[in-house]
Amino acid sequence: MAHRAAGIAVFAAALLSAGCATAPPAPTHAPLALGAANPCASLEETRHYRPQFPREAVAQQGWVAMTYHVAANGEVIDVRVVASSPEGVFEHASIAALSHSRYAAMNYPVRNCSQIDYYRLDAGPIASLR
Repeated sequence: MAHRAAGIAVFAAALLSAGCATAPPAPTHAPLALGAANPCASLEETRHYRPQFPREAVAQQGWVAMTYHVAANGEVIDVRVVASSPEGVFEHASIAALSHSRYAAMNYPVRNCSQIDYYRLDAGPIASLR
């Protein structure tokens, strides 16, 4: 029995060293210039939704960069992901949260707003904005 346990340990070590059992890749850095000159920075947000950390993303960190427009009635429209890391992990949560957010009504629509959502594991899985 001890011989079998030693064999399993050697096999597991071989998998790890061969790269067959690795952790998810680290996310790339979020684009810094996206938030510069954001036309929505001065708008009054009346309803804010924080993205929910996806259960499938256990032990992962990342970010999602999006652009969107705000209609004159304050509704967030045309949310688009422009970049994310890792791809395919956090986009749905970010789009859902931003689509439910609202701004105070105004006399005109605002186009080309931007936002970056960050997903961190600092004190348990949390999603933070901007």
